Amino acid sequence: MAKFKSGDKVKIQTPKYWNSSPPYRLADAEGTVDKWIDWDEIMSPFDDYVFVKIDKAEGDGSPYIGTSMYFHEENLKKL
Repeated sequence: MAKFKSGDKVKIQTPKYWNSSPPYRLADAEGTVDKWIDWDEIMSPFDDYVFVKIDKAEGDGSPYIGTSMYFHEENLKKL
């Protein structure tokens, strides 16, 4: 999680491997980077994943507002 720190605001982008139909429901959703666990050494094998709490989403993504989940860092953009 070198590129992102707890508290960073991010925008979720469509994963590169995702086909365009149906559209990725969390594309353009916004969230806040959070920390899932305090033991960094336990999470080190997953350094390229970022735990994000969804703050804003539209359409099919709106049921996920308030939910936290992991995203690959290449699919996130800092706001």
